[in-house]
Amino acid sequence: MSDIGTVANGLKDFIASGFYPNGPNQPSITGDRLIVKRGWLTNADLTGNCGLKNGTNYVSIMPLEGGYKRIGENLGMPWRPAQGVPCTVTISAAGNDVSIVAPQTDASGIVGIRLEQAGAIHVASYAVQSGDTAATIAAALAAQITGATVAGSVITVPDGPRVSVASTGHVMASRLTRRQQQMFQVTLWTSDPGKRDTIGFALDAWMSGTPWFADSTGAQCLLKFAGSSDVDTQQASSIFRRVFRMVVVFDTTQTQQQAQMLFGGIALSANGEPAALYGDQPLF
Repeated sequence: MSDIGTVANGLKDFIASGFYPNGPNQPSITGDRLIVKRGWLTNADLTGNCGLKNGTNYVSIMPLEGGYKRIGENLGMPWRPAQGVPCTVTISAAGNDVSIVAPQTDASGIVGIRLEQAGAIHVASYAVQSGDTAATIAAALAAQITGATVAGSVITVPDGPRVSVASTGHVMASRLTRRQQQMFQVTLWTSDPGKRDTIGFALDAWMSGTPWFADSTGAQCLLKFAGSSDVDTQQASSIFRRVFRMVVVFDTTQTQQQAQMLFGGIALSANGEPAALYGDQPLF
C-alpha cells in the first residue's frame, strides 16, 4: 500500500537516480557533490564536513501541509486478481490411497480430496503453510476424513466413496481504496547561484522528462510540475535555493491472497435441472 512516506522515499530515490545514473559511487551528471534527502536541512547539513558551506549541494523533499486533494475513482472497490502463486505440492490418488509429494522448502498451494457416494459429497482441503512437509500435509487432510488413516505421506480413505483429488494455487488480489494527489516541495540548496542554475536545470529536465516513478513499494506514481521559484533570503549566508512544487498522484490500495477454486460444479437431476451446487466446502 502506498502512502505519503512510501511516495516521499520513492521520489527521493527517483531524483537521486537522475543525478547518479551510474550509481552513488560515480560522479553526478553535473560533476557536483549532491545529497538527496527527505526533510529539512539540519545544522550538520549546513556546516558539517559534507555541509553546504563545504561545497556539498542538497535536494530536500517535503510533503506540504494542505497540499492534499482527493481524486474520484470508480465506486465499489472491486477486488482484481493480479500475480498468481502456483501450487508446488503434488497430490495423486490410486484406489483408496492418496499420495502427497512436496518440495523440501517453499511448499505452497492448496490440495484437496473429494469423496462422493450416492450423491453425497465431502471435501477435505488444506492450505499449505510455511514449513509444511508431505507428511504434515497428509496428516492435516486425513484429520478431516472420518475413518482415514495416514502413513507418512500416504492417506488411506475408507472403502466405498469415489475418490478424486485436486491441487491449486493462490492469486494476489488488490483493490483501489483511494486515489489522491499530494503537493511536494523539492528544494535545491547550493552555496553558489551559478551552481543553482546548473543543477536546477538538470533537476528540472529529469523530473519533466520522466513523469512516472515507483514508490518504495513498487507502485507507480505520476509526477506533475506545479511551478518553481528562486529564494535568496539567505544569500548573506551564501545559501541559495530553488524551490520546485511537484504534485504526485498515487493510489492507496489493499492487497490480499485469495484461494483459487479447488473443486466446483453443478449436479443435475434426471430432467436436466440443477439439483445441487457444490464448491470447496464440505456439504455434510
